[in-house]
Amino acid sequence: MSAKFEIYENPGSKLSQKKTYQARIVEGRTVEQDELAELIQKRCTVNAADTIAVLTALSEVMVEVMKEGNRIHMAEVGYFSLALSCTDAGNSDKPDRQAVKLKTVKFQAERQLKKRLEKSLRLEQSRKGSSLHSRNLTHEEIAELLTGYFKENTFITRQKFEELCGFRKSTALNHINRLIDEKVIRNAGTRNQPVYMPVADNTKRN
Repeated sequence: MSAKFEIYENPGSKLSQKKTYQARIVEGRTVEQDELAELIQKRCTVNAADTIAVLTALSEVMVEVMKEGNRIHMAEVGYFSLALSCTDAGNSDKPDRQAVKLKTVKFQAERQLKKRLEKSLRLEQSRKGSSLHSRNLTHEEIAELLTGYFKENTFITRQKFEELCGFRKSTALNHINRLIDEKVIRNAGTRNQPVYMPVADNTKRN
């Protein structure tokens, strides 16, 4: 099978004379631990239940090792290490302990992993929508799409909003939050399961 991709125009390229683009994998799915365990079981003598137990223990051991500032190397996979953030010092000359927090866990792929992927990876351009993602819709264009959508529907989900505007998840969430702040739409669902409804006729606003 092939990995599907789309090509996007970089938002910042609007400010320059030459447009620049980037390619991203699309239509991919999240492979959960249970499925990974079954795939591993097919390649060795360890059964899926034991594999899940090992993967669970691995997560716990990684925390134990990394909380001491160590990085982890998994042969033919890559390196895991901590990345910190430091907020503004405020009125003091130097940030204190409270200003430093964990930002994320970084992963640097091993060279062997990259080489194996390069040899086996097959890329295919996605047939869903345009190869140039419509992430550059204006606020007015988004409002028009929503107005038309709400003429036939009472609510919209984040996934449906992505499809309607041709946005990726992060871009869709940014616009949804903006539209909520502008009182164009409101969350009529819950925090974990949001659904969005129009506020009066405000879908016509910018």
